[in-house]
Amino acid sequence: MELNTIKQKGTWGDTATALNENFAKVNNEVEKLNYSTSRSKGLFPSENALKTQCPRPNVGDWAVIGTSIPGQIWRCETTGTWINTGTTGGGTEVNLTGYATNDALESANKRIDALEPEVLTEAAYQAITSPNPDKFYYTYEEG
Repeated sequence: MELNTIKQKGTWGDTATALNENFAKVNNEVEKLNYSTSRSKGLFPSENALKTQCPRPNVGDWAVIGTSIPGQIWRCETTGTWINTGTTGGGTEVNLTGYATNDALESANKRIDALEPEVLTEAAYQAITSPNPDKFYYTYEEG
């Protein structure tokens, strides 16, 4: 996924459009991740019930057969074929190590909301030797 570059100078309209496009792209990737990690087909009372309700599984799909969890784990290792793994279980976990936490995202959003806009001529912006990281600069050409 390639995100738009948020330019330090430009119009607010261009910046808002780029930000909104980035948010849409990130949301799309999160949705893909959600669907790709949900390989569990659920709990079924019997092998027959599983094969009736999920007749064409994809590789990586899995299900639990039994009346409660833990139960027998069935998995698809060849497209369209369920096999009994010989193990029991059924709890679902997704390893999210390295992904941003809700707290980190909220913190980033607060920092973005706190940025102070400053409008400068392009020449005045170029004269800044050390831009303030707490400001968002908008520039315009004189004339």
